[in-house]
Amino acid sequence: MSLVCRVQSIKPRVCKLSRHFCSNAHSDFGMTSEIRALADGILSGKRRSLSRGITLIESTNPRHYRQAQSMLKYIYQQRQAQLQLPHASTADNNNNTTAMPSFRIGITGPPGAGKSTFVNRLGSTLCDANNKRVSVLPVDPSSFFSGGSILGDSTRMGDLQQKRNAYVRPSPNRCTLGGVTDTTYEVCTLCEAAGYDTIFVETVGVGQAEIEVAHCVDMFILIITPSSGDELQGIKRGIMEMADLVVVNKAEGDMVKQAKHMKMDTQRALSLSHSRRAKVGWSTKVMLCSSLASTVAYKDGGDKSEQSRDHEEYSVAKVWTEIEHFRQHMLEKGELQRCRREQSKHATWNYVWRTIKDNVHALQPNLTQIEQNVMEHTISPREGSQAILDYIWRHPPQ
Repeated sequence: MSLVCRVQSIKPRVCKLSRHFCSNAHSDFGMTSEIRALADGILSGKRRSLSRGITLIESTNPRHYRQAQSMLKYIYQQRQAQLQLPHASTADNNNNTTAMPSFRIGITGPPGAGKSTFVNRLGSTLCDANNKRVSVLPVDPSSFFSGGSILGDSTRMGDLQQKRNAYVRPSPNRCTLGGVTDTTYEVCTLCEAAGYDTIFVETVGVGQAEIEVAHCVDMFILIITPSSGDELQGIKRGIMEMADLVVVNKAEGDMVKQAKHMKMDTQRALSLSHSRRAKVGWSTKVMLCSSLASTVAYKDGGDKSEQSRDHEEYSVAKVWTEIEHFRQHMLEKGELQRCRREQSKHATWNYVWRTIKDNVHALQPNLTQIEQNVMEHTISPREGSQAILDYIWRHPPQ
């Protein structure tokens, strides 16, 4: 059979299955007064409403899923109406670029790199010195056995949680790969709608392939430590290619010299890899940083003036200056606008695959015989997968 004939024979079955998967997408769930009040509370910047909205989005209850869809639809409509007002200017100070209502920053790195401490120090600085409204969304790993999460990242953000203009909301990843949850993009959207202009997404922190967060944020920061490995580890593709900024954290006390060596090794590794922002003229920078307070970072018995100078040079304020430089460069090149469009498209397809997976998973109890044949080596896994697909085409989920 020719390829054209195969495509024509499959197309009717695909359309039939697609009509089932997408039947709810076009239905009007209606807007209840409770959901409208919740959405209005989010748009007004009420923290309690924001927390309830995030809970609704993260819920796996089918009824909550429909309510969350109605809430998001209403919020999108209200935001579009605000952008069309005569006074709703979207130009920056130079009147030549379109500004974003928020700037989303992804923070990733290996466990123990000091991601939470870094976010706590930087977020507190932004709240106090820059008068920013900061939202932090740390993602915690879930147990593969019980499904539970400790949600302990927020315990390292005690200073930030005390700020009136800061919001910290940990979430479980529910065994989702990539370091974030499958609702991270929409949670960022709610925080933006609530008026938070700086949003940090802290990933689980598991390894070199944790790049899903790069599709949810405007800037991707990789945090490493002075003992994160040799130059060969940096050359490995994956997360290094996606990073817009690399921060060598814990550059304090006895670790300063080692941190400088790590910075040079990382710079050499980056020179041998391709940067995703190269086409817009941005090369990934490597910076040293100490996330501790100056009174903690100083080493006993050392030269206090020299250590104070080093701590000032490696402060989180210097990192924020580089972040602002990146943001301005991306705005001038139109890259942030492009990224937001790509983020929306990526989130859309994530929900497509999630819906298909959930519906197919509902059919699994009817496929035990095929599974048994595979486990008994009666048929190969490839043949078993084809048998499962044939069953799905014939029996779409109800």
